[in-house]
Amino acid sequence: MECPEDKKGKVLKKLVAQAKGANISTIDGVKIWFEDRSAILVRPSGTEPIYRLYAEAKNQEKALKLIKDYSIMLKKILTTV
Repeated sequence: MECPEDKKGKVLKKLVAQAKGANISTIDGVKIWFEDRSAILVRPSGTEPIYRLYAEAKNQEKALKLIKDYSIMLKKILTTV
């Protein structure tokens, strides 16, 4: 997902704030683990003006849903920073 370099930090901060209370790690971006053991990693590229999204889940459908949901969330955050 495209993201201007000057907004990358602001987007991560907002994502962390929205995930408050969840099981998260802020190493290499923001990784959020869910109760069903699935996870999403939103990671800014160090060389390009983009975020990469990586999902882990028990099946492909769940992984694709996480990517879709968090892509939508990031787009909304980008409009507010």
